[in-house]
Amino acid sequence: MKKGIFLTLLILSSQVFAAKATVSNLLYRPAFEIFHYIGAFSFGNGGYDTTLGNTTGEFKTSSIIIHNNLRYGFSKEITLDFQVNYVMENKTKQNNQKSGGTTETPGVHYNGNGYNEAGLDDFYFMGRYRFLKNKDYTIDFMAGLSIGLGARELGVAVIDGPLSREKDGNARRGGHAIKGGASIGGRIGRMEWLANAELEFEIFKSVEQLNVTIDPTLYDESLSINILLEATGQLWVTEGFRAGGTFTIEREGGYERRLESDDNTGNDTDGIFTIAARAFGGVKVSPFADLEFGAEYRKSMDYDYTVVTNGIDGTPMNITGRSEIIFNAVVNKDF
Repeated sequence: MKKGIFLTLLILSSQVFAAKATVSNLLYRPAFEIFHYIGAFSFGNGGYDTTLGNTTGEFKTSSIIIHNNLRYGFSKEITLDFQVNYVMENKTKQNNQKSGGTTETPGVHYNGNGYNEAGLDDFYFMGRYRFLKNKDYTIDFMAGLSIGLGARELGVAVIDGPLSREKDGNARRGGHAIKGGASIGGRIGRMEWLANAELEFEIFKSVEQLNVTIDPTLYDESLSINILLEATGQLWVTEGFRAGGTFTIEREGGYERRLESDDNTGNDTDGIFTIAARAFGGVKVSPFADLEFGAEYRKSMDYDYTVVTNGIDGTPMNITGRSEIIFNAVVNKDF
C-alpha cells in the first residue's frame, strides 16, 4: 500500500515538475497577444567528393547562419510565425582535384580557392493551429508560404592552371514555396516527445549561374518537392536543465534545370536523401527565457548530377560522401 502511494506521488510530482518548463517545453505555444522569439546561431563544416569519368574532386564546405523566428499568439489555438535567416557564410572550396591520367601518365592535381553563397534568405510566413490538447498529448497543423526575393545566384570558381577566379552567389532559393505539415507530442513524467512531418513545394524558380568573365547563364527550374520527418525527445534532468536529441530524415526533391533560351539544354539532379542526428542541452533562465546548445551530424546518400545538351544526357557526375557537422546555440524568449 505504502509503495503504491509513493509511486503515485512520484509520478504526479514529476508531471508537475516537467510542466513548469514553459518556453523550454517542446509543446509550448505563446499565449494570446504574446510574442515569442526563437533565435539561433550555427556554424558548420563538411564536404563531399565528385567523380566524373576519370576526373575526381574533393570539396570542403563551411557555413555560419543566424536563424530568426518571431512567433505571435493570434488566439488560444492559432500562432503566426515570421521566419528569416541571414547566411553570413556558405563557402565551397575545391580542396583537391585530379584530372585525367592513365597507368602510364599521372593525372594533373590542382587546388582552387572557392566561392561563397551568402546574404539574406527568403522570408517564410506560417500559421499553426492547435487542433487538440489534453493531458496526454497535443496535435498541431501548420501551413506556410515563402515569397522569393529574386533569382538564386550560383557561385563559381574557375581554375586556370595555378590560378583561380571566383564570383560569389547569394542565399536565396530562387522562387516561391508553400508548406504544410502536422505534429503530435506528449509528456510522460519528466520526458517530453514531439514528432513532426512537413511537405514543401518549391515553385516558379529562377537560377543564375554566375560566370567570371561573361553575363550569368539563366535557367528555369522545375517543381521540387521536399519532405521532412523529425522526432525529438527531451528529459528534464533537474528543474532547470534538460537534455535530449532529434533524429531527422529529409528528402530534397530532384529537379530539372533548363536554359531560358533552350529547354533542351541544362542539367538534372537526383533527389537528395539525408539523415541527421542532433544532441542538445538546455538551461531554463526563467519561465520566459531559455538557452540551448547543440551539435548535429548530417549525412547524405550518394546522388547524380547530369548535364543535358540538346536533349542528350551526358555522363553523370556522382556526388558522394556529403556530410556536415553543425554546432549551434539557441535562445527562446517571450516578450
